[in-house]
Formats: sequence, C-alpha cells, structure tokens
Amino acid sequence: MSDYIGIDFGTTRSTVVIYECTNDVRNIKKVGNPVLSIAAVDKNNGNCYYGIDAKSKISEGYDYIPSLKDLLCKEYDRNYGNVKVTRDSILKGYFEYLKNNIIKQSGVLEIVMAIPNDFPMERRCILRSVAEAAEFKIKTFITEPIAAFFANYSRLTGYEGSAILRNCENVAIFDWGGGTLDVTVMQCSGGIVKELAKRRMDCAGNAIDERVAKCVHQWISERKGKNKSFEDMTLRVQIQMKQFVEEAKIKLNDQKNVESTSIHHGSYDDYGAVRQEITRKAFNECIDYIIKDAISLLRKTIEESKLGIGGIDKILLVGGSSKLLLLQEYMKAEFGDKLLVSSGDSDWGVSIGAALLSATPGNFIVNQDISLNLCDDSKFPLIKKGEKISVYQETPPTFYFGKVDDSAKAIFTFTGSEDIDKSGEKYLTIQTMNIWDESIQLDVSIDENMIVNVVGSCRGLPDSARRWTYANLSCCYALPED
Repeated sequence: MSDYIGIDFGTTRSTVVIYECTNDVRNIKKVGNPVLSIAAVDKNNGNCYYGIDAKSKISEGYDYIPSLKDLLCKEYDRNYGNVKVTRDSILKGYFEYLKNNIIKQSGVLEIVMAIPNDFPMERRCILRSVAEAAEFKIKTFITEPIAAFFANYSRLTGYEGSAILRNCENVAIFDWGGGTLDVTVMQCSGGIVKELAKRRMDCAGNAIDERVAKCVHQWISERKGKNKSFEDMTLRVQIQMKQFVEEAKIKLNDQKNVESTSIHHGSYDDYGAVRQEITRKAFNECIDYIIKDAISLLRKTIEESKLGIGGIDKILLVGGSSKLLLLQEYMKAEFGDKLLVSSGDSDWGVSIGAALLSATPGNFIVNQDISLNLCDDSKFPLIKKGEKISVYQETPPTFYFGKVDDSAKAIFTFTGSEDIDKSGEKYLTIQTMNIWDESIQLDVSIDENMIVNVVGSCRGLPDSARRWTYANLSCCYALPED
C-alpha cells in the first residue's frame, strides 16, 4: 500500500490527510483532529510544546506563540538557560510533532504542502527547509484554492464529495480560516485551472474570537460594575478568554440544536471567578458586521472576474470559519443552489486535495512570458506562456547573446508583467571584459519553490556571474487525467 500525504499548514490549525492507495483500495484518512498551530517555549530550559500540549502553558514561565504560520515572517533568536531557540528550531519541532504524534510514521515522508495564494518566496524557502529538517520531503507546494477545488473535482469511489465540481467551469473558492479570508474565482477549461480574480481580507477566525471575547468581557464588566478594558487584562487571561470563546463558537455552530452555552473562568484577574452565558443570538449579533464584510469581499471578487454572479457555477466554502451558521444562512439566502460547503468537513478540504495531488500530480503551467527588452524595443522570451514549469526544472535552457559595443557592463532589462515593469529591480548587470562582441550567457530555470532564476555571466570571466530572481510567476494548473 502507498500512502500519499497532504498537509494544510494553517494560521490557527493544521490538518493532515493520508490517501491510502492500492489497486483495490482508495481511502481518504483524516489523521487525528485539526492540530493547533501554536507553540509555548519554557523560559527555564528552552523546551518547546505544540498543539494541545502548548494550550495549557499560558503563564509567565512560557513564551506563548499564537501562530506558527505567522512566525515564518518574524525573527526569533533567544537563549533560555543554555539552550538557543530560534524561529527555525521552533518550526522544525512543530513538524516533528506532526510526524511523531499525528502521522506516527518514521523515515522520510513525501508530502504536498498547501500554501495561500501569493505566499512570499522567503516563507516558501523557510517552510521547505524546516519541514525537510523534520524529515518531510515537500514534493511540491500547491495553492490552497487549487487543492480545495481538486478535493471536490476528482473521482473517488465512496467519497462524499467525489466529482461534484467535475462539470463546473467557473467556481469561487471562499477559504475562510483562522488568519485570513481568501476568495479566488477560478476557471476550469479543458482540464486547465486558472485564476480570474482573487482578494484577501485579514479578518478571520482569530478576529472573530477576539471580537466576541471583548463582548463577553463587556457583559461581565457591566454585571460586576467594573470599567476595566479587555486590553488592560493580563495577556494570560486575554488568551484564555479567547480560547473559551472559540470553544463556545464551535458548540454554537457545530450543533444546530444548541442555542446557548456558558463560559466559566476561575480567576479572571481581579474580577475573580466569573460565568457568562452566550446565546446564539448574542454571538451572531457580535459578528454580524464581520460576516457581511466577508460576503462583500466575495461579491467584489466575482465582479472583478468579469463573470458576474450569473457566470458562477458554484461557490465552494472551505476553512474552519466557513462553518459559521450565520454565514451559511446569509450565503444560502443570496446565492441559493450555487452554494457548496466542502464535502465532509470544511476544515479538511484543502489537505484532502493536497493528498490527492500527491498521488496523481498535475502540472503547473506558465501563465505569462518572462522576456527581455531588446535594444530595438522587441521582446525576447526566456520563459514562454503555456509551457510546463517542469521543463524549466528538468532541462533548464541556456541562451547566448553577443555584446555589440565595448562597454564594461552588459545590462539586461526584464519584462512580462506589470509588477516587473514597475520594479526598480528589473535589471541584470553583468561585468564584461570591456571588448567588442563578447558572448554573454543566460541560464534560465524555475526552482522547486516556483522561483524564476536567471544567472548571467560573461563567458570569458569565470567570476562574473550575477543572478536575477522573480518570485511572483503567474501560473495555472493542468489537472491530472483520470
């Protein structure tokens, strides 16, 4: 039996799916529960705790890290006792935690990792490095919208969401997780999936929890006759209150017959022990404006796609925050039968797609030219729209140019997209021997992190090599054939 693993590394939670595949068996296995993407570092000895183990370590003796995904864009370099703890060591430990406690398999494991649209180059490189240090080999990164689409596109016997998007051409992916809302309008034609429009809102599950926690705090303060703001409470009780609110959110939205629940905090700073009821009605009133902002973002993205709502076949909801009943109520009222909640459980849709694409990978297709502006104002393509990215990974091409003057430098100007044309870093300058008709060599490749690399050198100067990189290459995706 072959196991194919997909991981959705989320802002607040990560999910792991194993696709068990033999000639006779095709089985999607959701591994454990969604794993909290949090860490706590013991300030005495540098020991790191993850997931549910870190949740209980909110105290003065621990450095609490509320989002490991956000840690990718931060510096962390501290000494605790005789132990040095860095960003990379914390992230490596998290992937070891997933491997040893969730997946429970030894040796090097090949995975497909789902990442957001426009995930920066630096974070891709860090993520690959720390995952591989924990003995995960990332076969490829896949964007979360494509993974979510494929989870509901592929044909799987006995799988609830099998092929439900098979005959859809235009699909809006509404991916609302813990950190962001990402809306992507995608078009699937002839097995090629491309993005027509995308927008992001940095307001998701975490912001909802904080909003409701502040409301709960206000209700408690009014009842207790106190006037202390939520921000003036200790960090420990703020985090604990948000965790209690999250648990209440799950109860009120996972179980339709639950109309109210209670939060109990045994030592809420100088308020002492408190208990507060939260009704579904009060919860929804707290977050109503956030829900409306999210739906507004969907409308704007559809408008930007030039399709109009009439041109959208399905709206696919994925991500933990998509389970909010108020959201689904509003969406159903506005979009009717176009609405589709990710099969099984919206928490798992992205990692299911990643696991399936690990078993039967498709191909990334270049969706723009990367060209040079030549001196006669013509364009010379180095990377051509419509070609497979694997071509530039397996057999990178080399181009040769002749210098037509006796200057000491050869300057190349890149073009191919609006962001390149506007960039002050669109130039590659190469030192030459300052003679006529020298040969300049450009080696062009796309690396494993989907970053374009152009290395230029003067063939007569061994140390003249200079590199130009581009991390925002536009791509579409050729889905694997059945």
